[in-house]
Amino acid sequence: MSTISLRFSVLAAAVAAFAFLSVPATADTIDITLAHHYPKTHIQGKGYEAWAKWVNERGAGKVKVTTHPAGSLINARESLKAVSKGSVQASNMLGLFQVGTMPFINAMSLPFLFEDHAHFRRALKAGLFDFLAKKYEEQNIKLMNYFTKGSTFVFHRKKFMITPVDYQNANLRALGGYMTLMLKEFGAKAVTLPTSEVTTALQRGVVDGLMTSCTAHIARGWFEEAKYVSDVDLAESGEGLGINLEFYNGLPADLRRIVDQASKDMEDLEWDLTVKADVETCPQMWKERNLPNRKATPAERAALREASKALYLSAEKDIPHLHEILAFVEKTRNTN
Repeated sequence: MSTISLRFSVLAAAVAAFAFLSVPATADTIDITLAHHYPKTHIQGKGYEAWAKWVNERGAGKVKVTTHPAGSLINARESLKAVSKGSVQASNMLGLFQVGTMPFINAMSLPFLFEDHAHFRRALKAGLFDFLAKKYEEQNIKLMNYFTKGSTFVFHRKKFMITPVDYQNANLRALGGYMTLMLKEFGAKAVTLPTSEVTTALQRGVVDGLMTSCTAHIARGWFEEAKYVSDVDLAESGEGLGINLEFYNGLPADLRRIVDQASKDMEDLEWDLTVKADVETCPQMWKERNLPNRKATPAERAALREASKALYLSAEKDIPHLHEILAFVEKTRNTN
C-alpha cells in the first residue's frame, strides 16, 4: 500500500471514529426508573403504570421507563429524598410522608378543607398546583401532576359517625396529622396502628372503627368488622408524580413534551378512577354486601366542619403558608 493510500485509510478511520463519538446522547435510549409503593392493580398504581406505558410507546425507542411498584425499590418515606438526589428519576410524591421536609403539606390533612372532589380540583387549577410545584422545585423535583387519593370515609362496627357527638369515647384508628387531632377534639381516642394490625384490632375490639378510603375498606376486608359506612368526606388527600428536576430539564425537547402529555393523561386517569370508586363502585359493593351506608347532609357536614374550627386556629400558628393555601381553597368554594 502506498504512503498516500495508508494516510487516507488512517484519516478515514479517524473521521469515522469521530463521527461515532459525536452522535448526540438523544440517539441513545434514555432510561427512567419509576419507583412507587402501590401494587400495579391498585387505583393509584394503575396511573403510574399507565404513565410508564405511554412514555415508552410515544417515545418510540428513545426512552425506556422501568417501574418498580409495591415499594420494591424504595418505600413511600424515601421517595422525596431519592428523587431529589437523583438515585431514582421518578416516584410518587405522597405528602403524608413529606411533612417533615415540607411542613406546609400538613394543611392538606385539615378536615373538611374541601367541599368535595370537584372543589379540590378547582383549587388545584386556580393556583394550588402551581404553589405546590414551586415548593417541590425547591427540593429539586419537578411535580408533573396532582390528583386526589379519594375521600376519607369513617367506618364503625356498630353505628354511623355523622355528628360530633357520635365520636365521643370511640376508639378509632387514625391517619395522622390534623385528622388525628380532629378525633381528639371530638372526644374520641385516636389509635395508631400499622395497616397489618387493623383487622385483628377490629376483631378484638381494640378499635371500634377507622378512617380510610373506600377502596381500602373493601380491598383489605375491613368491611367484615366495620360494617357501618359514614360518608362524611372527611378529607381529600392528594399526591402526584415527581421527576428529578435536573434530569427533566436535561431531556430533549421532544421527550419533555411526551413526558408532559403522559403526565396530564395520567392525572385525568387518576381523577376518573378515584372519583368513580368513591361515588359508584364502592357504594355498589357496599349495597351488594348489605352494609349500612349513610351520607352526611350538607348541614350535617357543615356542623362537623364548624366543630373542627379550633384546629384551623391552631394550624394558623403551626403550618407555614397556610393563608396562601386557604386563599386558593376559599376562592374556589362553591357557596351555592
